Amino acid sequence: MRLLAICLLLLPGCDSRWDRAIHHLAGVKEQAIVLADKPFEIDSNGRTFTGKEPMEVLGDMADTCLVLKAKYPMAPQAKMDHDFKALLQGTRISATLTDMSGKKYELDSVGQAWNIFGVVSSSEELSACVSCGCKPKIPVGTKIQSIHVKTDKPLSVLGAYWSSTSAFDDVPEG
Repeated sequence: MRLLAICLLLLPGCDSRWDRAIHHLAGVKEQAIVLADKPFEIDSNGRTFTGKEPMEVLGDMADTCLVLKAKYPMAPQAKMDHDFKALLQGTRISATLTDMSGKKYELDSVGQAWNIFGVVSSSEELSACVSCGCKPKIPVGTKIQSIHVKTDKPLSVLGAYWSSTSAFDDVPEG
């Protein structure tokens, strides 16, 4: 089965169906839910989002992402890092996730994400994603009721989405 997945990885093309097929064959779970599909400004008052479908923590990676730029083609990492910093303008982002029982999880580790197919837009997106970082992870299976995102100064974004995947979970040996 791993050989089949490796062979599929080597096929040329940029069709998201291949990604989904490879992940499915490998047992990877993924979820991406658009929280806002139109531009908005976020600030220290923040904004609360609820998903149109249940948001579930499927693996070690669970992020709330703000889309900074659409139609952003992949570039050398140094350029992407420069553009990411320029778009953020030093803005700090944090999020509070509330699960169905009312328990809150604070997220304040911000990372850069690039998606070839876009989540909010129909093409390549450069996003700032907030995660737990090195803090204890949110337990797999946790269902998120709402997400409150805020910034330390006003930031214009193109949209927002929730993303969770098991693609980067530790794979047990054996």
